Amino acid sequence: MGEKQTADLKLEFDRRVRLQFQRAKVSSDVELRLLELRDAEKFYALVDRNRDHLRHWFDGYKSVEDAYAYAKGSLQRLANDEAMTAVIWYRGQLAGIVQLEDIDWERRLTEIGYWLGEEFPGKGIATMAVRALVEHAFTNLGFERIAASVAPENVQSRALLERLGFASEHRGDSLLYELTREECEDGAGRQAAH
Repeated sequence: MGEKQTADLKLEFDRRVRLQFQRAKVSSDVELRLLELRDAEKFYALVDRNRDHLRHWFDGYKSVEDAYAYAKGSLQRLANDEAMTAVIWYRGQLAGIVQLEDIDWERRLTEIGYWLGEEFPGKGIATMAVRALVEHAFTNLGFERIAASVAPENVQSRALLERLGFASEHRGDSLLYELTREECEDGAGRQAAH
């Protein structure tokens, strides 16, 4: 893919994200919204309540100001076409994050990451959020492959990705899960919908 095509795809990504994903109603209880500065206090409160659960990712977040910096950085990465971070809302409560990161426009691939607060498991929230973002990435943004790195002991994340049709392989100390657009269109990524 040439530079102009890559630039056009990036421009299309920014336009589509802002127009089609500013707010996505996933179910009557679950909604995804792009992370904004106004979410920082609620985001910090969720991280603070889940310190042990999230220490690997957010150990350095010690204040609301750190959460503002995270939100600001997420918005900057969105503006630079490098990543897209959405907050997961469950019945009006900020429940977690789902994001596309490490976007490679030339190869049309990205990684997906996600987490929920410990008070929200077992409701299908993460599955619905990840499925919605995967479908958006393939259908509206033109990605061909989505990957996710998961620690082998993270049984819940592994099960979620497998329900959605992701295949895994070992990569060092982690598992790399991948799903292609073709696999998703063939129905592998829609297994959990029924």
